[in-house]
Amino acid sequence: MVSPGPTHTPGHYNAGIDVRGVSPMAPVRVVRAALSNVGGRAHVIPGATNALMDRIGKFLIPRWLSVRFYGRLFGRAPARDLS
Repeated sequence: MVSPGPTHTPGHYNAGIDVRGVSPMAPVRVVRAALSNVGGRAHVIPGATNALMDRIGKFLIPRWLSVRFYGRLFGRAPARDLS
C-alpha cells in the first residue's frame, strides 16, 4: 500500500479538496518510492514530511481528534454522483 499524501495530480481538485498551503509531492517521487519497495515493505510512505505526519497521527494525536480533523478535511469535498 502506498500512502503518498498530497500529490501534484488533479485528484484533490476533482474531489473538491482544497490543498492550498500544502506542498504536493511530484508524482514521479511517489512512483519511484512505490516501485523501489515492490517485494519489500507492505506500507510505503514517500517523503519525510508525510512519514512524520503519519507518525504524529498514529502516536501523538488522540484518535478522536484525528478522526474529526480528517472528517472536516474530506467533508468539505462536495458529494458527487460517480455513476
